[in-house]
Amino acid sequence: LAHEDDVARAIARVVDHYGELSGEVIGLANPESVDLVSILAGLSPEHRRRLSLPVPGTLVMGALRLLEGAGVPFPFRSDSLLGLIEATDSLPGQDRLAQQGVEFRSLGGSLEAVSTDGR
Repeated sequence: LAHEDDVARAIARVVDHYGELSGEVIGLANPESVDLVSILAGLSPEHRRRLSLPVPGTLVMGALRLLEGAGVPFPFRSDSLLGLIEATDSLPGQDRLAQQGVEFRSLGGSLEAVSTDGR
């Protein structure tokens, strides 16, 4: 999860330093792991958690893939949920981004920016 301005800034920095970073694998996302409940709470106007029922990710993915295979249209693809279901503990290239001065704002900072500028 990352704010679009942070990702754009990171891409610009990678392009500017292409010679140094060429051939590197660099993950452009916030290294801070955030669960779906926290994301939804941050997006709610009251910024509070709501009662939720945990559902196994494999069940959700299976159902979505089945519906995709049947041609049911969705506004997103099932593989878009993989990062929420199985978040990684580390992103490649974060040390290289830090050396270039690239930082990603926290979830709170990203959500605050979304609520004030609509993006």
